[in-house]
Amino acid sequence: MPARDRDFQFDMTSINDLPPRRIPPRSSALTGSESRLDKLSRETFLSLWSYPGVCRDQGSGKGDRGAKEVCDLLVVFEKDILIFSDKTCEFPATGDLSLDWKRWYQRAIVKSARQARGAERWIREHPTRLFLDRSCKHPFPYPLPDPASARFHRIVVASGASGRCREELGGSGSLMLRLGFEEIPGLDLPFSVGRPDGHPGLIHVFDEVTLGVVLRALDTVSDLVNYLVAKERLASTVRMVAVPGEEDLLARYLKHLGPSGTHDFGFPTGYDGIMIEEGAWEELAMNPQWLAKLEADRVSYAWDALIEKFTHYYATGESSLSANAGVHGFEQGLRFLARESRVRRRMLADALLQNMQKAREGTERSTRLVIPTRAGDPHYVFLAFHHPPHIPEERYRITRRAMLDALARATRLRWPEAVDIVGIGTDPLESPNMSEDLLYLDGREWDAEAVAEAEALQRHFGLFTALKFGQATAKEYPEPPRGRREPYRKAGLQFGRNDPCPCRSGKKFKRCCGSGR
Repeated sequence: MPARDRDFQFDMTSINDLPPRRIPPRSSALTGSESRLDKLSRETFLSLWSYPGVCRDQGSGKGDRGAKEVCDLLVVFEKDILIFSDKTCEFPATGDLSLDWKRWYQRAIVKSARQARGAERWIREHPTRLFLDRSCKHPFPYPLPDPASARFHRIVVASGASGRCREELGGSGSLMLRLGFEEIPGLDLPFSVGRPDGHPGLIHVFDEVTLGVVLRALDTVSDLVNYLVAKERLASTVRMVAVPGEEDLLARYLKHLGPSGTHDFGFPTGYDGIMIEEGAWEELAMNPQWLAKLEADRVSYAWDALIEKFTHYYATGESSLSANAGVHGFEQGLRFLARESRVRRRMLADALLQNMQKAREGTERSTRLVIPTRAGDPHYVFLAFHHPPHIPEERYRITRRAMLDALARATRLRWPEAVDIVGIGTDPLESPNMSEDLLYLDGREWDAEAVAEAEALQRHFGLFTALKFGQATAKEYPEPPRGRREPYRKAGLQFGRNDPCPCRSGKKFKRCCGSGR
């Protein structure tokens, strides 16, 4: 179990530890860097939508010999398709820095960019000919979005230059970025990345330093995709953006909120060129409010743990699906859970755990409804239900699922605008044998018969008879504790230099987010 999940009672089991039935096994023939990329992606995107080593059959039908790897990692979530090409190349040492850089750039970046472009072309032209294995026996498990409406994000991970970059330039060792809509190949300036192939459409280039920084700071699919889209928009509208490193561009994005409350870069308009000063990431990483955010986010990983447990149920075929949901409905419910941003997961996990705590304190059952605050969000119904000791487990689970189904129908009855309803049923907090149920109700399929059934269930179970309304908000950057509002180096905060870094990299704070340049 990941360290970040130890405080939450969801008893997770890794999907990789069990023989799947609905979802074929993930590729195990990975290099060291590919394994790192796969691990980071599963922490960000979770297991169900992220697959390494996806292959194409080349039309030969022979598998193995006829198969060819499309990309090192493919992530498909709703309309977004993320294509990762990963290369680790040793940086040459001929004594001529310009020559060394050009050779490394061609092998590590240009070659990966071509793979990413080729993968996009193949997916657009042959979306049904993707496989999870070289024998081409296991098709990609989900239908891909229509290429006409899909958003493709091409991502190159180029490793091997950071050590030489630190020797020559100092700093973190991350590659400099030069974004713009003019052709900027990046060959003329060592350790600087522009458009690797000169074609339209940005190719994101991460290195061994910035890959972990980005995927840990933006560790939900919605948070990462929003950043990639904002960066792509920036590169297409400004003639030149010069950035000392991807981490500094990320810091600018995380610190700025646009008028709609979403993150953006906040650059002024009317300029042909924009430059970001070095040190923006270090400044953010030592900001007390950023560290307070990381601390506040801890509870949100209970939501991630719950998604992964439901993913295990779905992948192994162990889930008992509600009659009104089926396999498709179960997966749709999972998508709603995974779509939530880190801040929303914080609020939802807190509401879920509070409901479980209330049931633990003696209530036979405790329910909580979370009404959406944005268009397209579902209504969430949380049910914590005591398991009487004399009732067999199977009967208890059937009763709890029936109650959860009744709550979802009563929600649709009480709130006619509820078109997507996601129900989560649990035991009370700290129960000896925790179990969870997931239900999805499509409120669009609603007729007179459904209304009559919902009314009968509402009366039978006495649902929503004594409603208590409250408002909960989650501030992305909470105020730090009193007396800890000075930068890290002046006040020490709650993270000592030798403590584990709160970004969950596994490194000491002084070697990670708290490192100097």
